[in-house]
Amino acid sequence: MIVVAYHTILLILLSISLYHLRQHRPLMSLRRVVAALYLIGMIALIGTTGVAVAAGRFHAIRYLAYVVFVYIPLLLLGLSVLYGKRQWRWSTGYALVSLVIIAIGIYAFFIEPWQLETNRFVIYTPKIERRLRIAIVADLQTDAVGTYEENALRRVLSGHPDLILMTGDYIQQHHWDDYHREGRRLNAILKRIDFRAPLGVYAVQGDTDKLGQWRTIFESTDVVTLLQRQHFDLGDVVITGLPLRDSRQLRITIGPQSKFHIVFGHAPDFSLGRVDADLLIAGHTHGGQVRLPFIGPLITLSRVPRAHAAGLNRLDAQRTLIVSRGIGMERGSAPRLRFLCRPEIVFVDLVPALRSEHR
Repeated sequence: MIVVAYHTILLILLSISLYHLRQHRPLMSLRRVVAALYLIGMIALIGTTGVAVAAGRFHAIRYLAYVVFVYIPLLLLGLSVLYGKRQWRWSTGYALVSLVIIAIGIYAFFIEPWQLETNRFVIYTPKIERRLRIAIVADLQTDAVGTYEENALRRVLSGHPDLILMTGDYIQQHHWDDYHREGRRLNAILKRIDFRAPLGVYAVQGDTDKLGQWRTIFESTDVVTLLQRQHFDLGDVVITGLPLRDSRQLRITIGPQSKFHIVFGHAPDFSLGRVDADLLIAGHTHGGQVRLPFIGPLITLSRVPRAHAAGLNRLDAQRTLIVSRGIGMERGSAPRLRFLCRPEIVFVDLVPALRSEHR
């Protein structure tokens, strides 16, 4: 009902704006055009605010996306037609702006979300004696497990990691039956491709993973699932896996280990606490999912600085934080897009270094 009312109001407003502008030909100035855009923008803002209050922020963002990528281009195309040949410069300008917005929308919704890239980071440390490769699998976050997810997991294995860490958000389905169906499909893929690593595969819970049910995704596989904070001594390194609630704690305290210490969780907020580890790993932010030039991520849903929402960041002389942009994207009621923030698989190479070199 909300969807129908929202689109009906905007279509009526668009029609009235174009009719009003047509009645005042020639379209003398930018003033009336700006007024029409402003009116549509204000109605959209009021509407999305109402939707946010009634249904949540992701619903609101979705409706705002309709305005940006549908209604504003329609208004500009309408203006282009109204100007016609008599004022071809204005007509061409409006048409080009409209087409640019439409092209950005097509890219953001249908191209970039599937442009999975592989990123590698190298950390030199005197605490290990042999080179180790860690794969970070973050935020598959799919509601329809298929070829994309299987290819992504195969790409992880093709990097020959010694250790695989999975930071949560595997399936995003609201209904239990749908969740279990997609979970079974993901489980079948993990078995089919023999998803494992020499030092093991470890998985923690994310926001979209249903409590008490998400572990069934990994049944009869080599993936170790963690329900509480646990330490694992893997010989070369020690890893600490965090449950979801711990990964969100800002005042968390985690003591040191004598070996190279890796702490991983779903959200990166724990990096703001007293975490005595060499490497901190998280996902959750999707890198913002939408990033603008000179501005960066618009939304991170995390308390960490926006600059820490993706990539490698040195927290201090001893600690490094790596946050993956994730393999999937926000689904459900959110608009399914990525912009200037491609999905990624992350590999981290730990390389032995002399103490003097490390300094």
